[in-house]
Formats: sequence, structure tokens, C-alpha cells
Amino acid sequence: PAFWMLTTALVAFNPQVLHLASSVSNDGLTILLMSLGCYLVAQWIHGERSARMVILMGVVAGLALLTKVSAAALGLVIGLLLLWRSQQRLRDLVLLGVSSMAMCSWWLIYNLRVYGELTGVETHMNYARFPGMGQTPIRFAEPLPLSEIPRYLGRIISSFWAEFGWGQIILSEGMINGMIVFIVGSLTVGALMIAWKWRLATSHQRLFGLFLGGLLAVVTVLYIRWMTIIEAPHGRLLFPAIVPLALVMAWGLIGWLPTRWRAPISYAWVAVLALQAFWMPLAFVIPAYAVSPPLVEPEAREVGITFAETDGGRVTVRDVVLIVDEGLVNVQITWEIETALEHDYLVFVHLLNEAGEIVAQRDSYPMLSNRPLTRLTQGETLDDVYPMRFSGELSAVRLGMYEYGQAPNTWHRVPVESVRYVVTDDAVVIPIADLRVVQRQD
Repeated sequence: PAFWMLTTALVAFNPQVLHLASSVSNDGLTILLMSLGCYLVAQWIHGERSARMVILMGVVAGLALLTKVSAAALGLVIGLLLLWRSQQRLRDLVLLGVSSMAMCSWWLIYNLRVYGELTGVETHMNYARFPGMGQTPIRFAEPLPLSEIPRYLGRIISSFWAEFGWGQIILSEGMINGMIVFIVGSLTVGALMIAWKWRLATSHQRLFGLFLGGLLAVVTVLYIRWMTIIEAPHGRLLFPAIVPLALVMAWGLIGWLPTRWRAPISYAWVAVLALQAFWMPLAFVIPAYAVSPPLVEPEAREVGITFAETDGGRVTVRDVVLIVDEGLVNVQITWEIETALEHDYLVFVHLLNEAGEIVAQRDSYPMLSNRPLTRLTQGETLDDVYPMRFSGELSAVRLGMYEYGQAPNTWHRVPVESVRYVVTDDAVVIPIADLRVVQRQD
């Protein structure tokens, strides 16, 4: 019981899982259905091999596919399991296929009719672009070589546990490194322990282990395939395989201990995980969404940049500061409302190198989407910070505003005026030499 409690805690007290559960997200339902599917498979392996059980597995697999395309791994691996070990292969495979299709076929047919494809993935990739860029930089022009995937591993691992939102809330470098050590260490030790104990496992345990390994392998392959097409180093995309990952981590945390120590150490880990799950939102999420003071005091300067919407609203940039902090670059913009805005606009901030290439980018409503400029009245100011991961030489900062459309290719940039800087395609480029650059020490 202590081992299963720890495994459950590694899922339930994952701060990223909790954060996503507080938002409109498909991940929570994906985790629920994938966990339920694993439970039903365990029951089937341990002898409950009725037609009813197979139908239940098919229903859950079909519903899981509705939540996330990569969750199709559940139905695929269950099908392979039935093909290999079922004593009534034909019956069970037919029941699995019919019950799963009963749940999700309407969605597949809808996609085929509307988008011309079963899953809508290609349409999603064409839509998932950084607005206002004219192209689709979030989608690689050429497939990313597999040899390039390892450079994203740190970001994938840290965002699996506690890089909240769409990378908007970033923890300190020390905490990120600690999370990476915790996750990689527990997975490595867990994998070694499972390999060492494999010969002592029962036939049921081995079969369930092979099922979970297959599920993890399929989800991982699908994710790697996705990453070769889309720049998406988001650990939450591995959540369809969170059950096998949590089981391996649990083995890594207590599997090497003497039997008499496993229960108390498990309970201790559960307490630690619960405490950090409670502490993380207080320490990082709530402060991130609060209106915080500026990182550095703004200076009243004539920056000479004004955004003017067609409905008459005008907002002026009063100051731009570049704040460097342990591998992070924070661009602090001070806005002042000249005339109240009628619409909410996203702000894009690009860090450019000497060749004019984007080396880091942030797209967000002001204050990490917590304070749209429409909340401000004439004469009010807002000190707005846009954090980005980067360490290296910069040439300029480019910024602009745009309205997010409801369909592909409907981004609309807000016209910008500047008497001092170059404006191209309603984006203003500010050379680093014209910015205040502050090295943050605390």
C-alpha cells in the first residue's frame, strides 16, 4: 500500500498537474483516463478477462483519444496485449475496436469532413504559429534532426514537474537543476531496480510491466516525432505516460531500501510531495499573477514609441529596460495610456542577435496575461516585465502589439509610430545601445 500511495502522490502532487487542473486544459482528463485504462488492464491481467472488461477498456481508450491524440497509445498497446495474450483474440479485438470507435468515431468523421484529415493534427500545426510573423516559426521549416532533441531535455524535464503555464512562470535556475536531478535520478535508479528485480517478479507483474513499458515507449516515440516538427519542449506532453513514469520514479525512491524501511520512507516522501505541492503555488504562481513592483525603477524618458489602435486608443512606451538575471533576460516596458484602449492586445518581444535573427521570444498579454491594458484608464502607467531564457550577445529588442484572431492567419498588428527607431511591419526595433541594461544581483 505504501508503494502505491507514493506512486499516486507522484501524480497527484506533481505541481504542473495541479496547475493545469486549475485551468481549462485537456491534460487532467487525459491523466484520469490513462490511469483508469492502466487500472483496467491490471484487472484483465489478473484474471478479469470477460467481454465486459474488454468493452470497458475500449470505451476508456476511445475517450482518451478524444482528449489528446498521443493518448491513442493506450488503445494501441491494449490491442497488442490482447493480440498476444488473449485466449479469445478475435472476439476481444473486435470488442475493443467497436467500443473505442463508438466513443471517438464521431470526432474522427468530423475532422475528416471539416479539415480533410482524421485527427486535425496538420491543421493544428498550421494554426499553432507565432502571430504576426508572416510565417510559422513554431513549426520547423525542415524536420529537426534527432541529434538535436537532447538539447531540449532540460526544458522538457523541468516543465514536466514545475514550469507553469506555457513557460510563463519560470523557477530559479537552482530549483530547476534540483528538479532535474530528482526526476532523472529517481527514473534512473528505478529503471535499474526494475531490471534487477525482474527475475523475481510474478508472471502477472511482468506482463503488466511490459504493458506499461510499451505505453511509455509509444508515447515517447510520438512525442519525439512531434518535436521534430514543432518546437514544443513541454514536459506535460508526456502526461499520457505519467503512470509508468510515476511507477519507475517510486521504485527509484524506495525500491533500493530494506523492506522494513519502505513504508515509513514512502510516507515521508508523500508528506514532502504534498508540502511542495502546497508551497509551489504560494511561492511562484500567486506572486506571478499579482501586480508586482518593477524589477528596477523606471525612468521618465522620451522613448518616442506610440501604439495607436484604429478605434482611437493610444498607448505610449515611456521606458524600456533590459535586466539580466542568471540566464534570464527580462525586458521591462513601462506603458502609459494616452487614450483608453477598446481592445485587449498581446505584446510580442523579440531578442535579436547581430544578424537580426530571433534568439528568444515572448508573446503574452501584459503582466503575464494578468493585466490587460484595457483595465487602465487615461494617464495610468504599468511596469510590465517579459522574462525569456537566454544568455549571450544581443543586438536589439523588437516589440509590437497584435490582436489574436479566432481563425488562422487573422493576426492583426497594432500600428506603431516612432520618431527615433526603425519601424518595420508595425514592429519597432530598439538597439541595445539605446537601452538601459541592468545586471540583477539578488
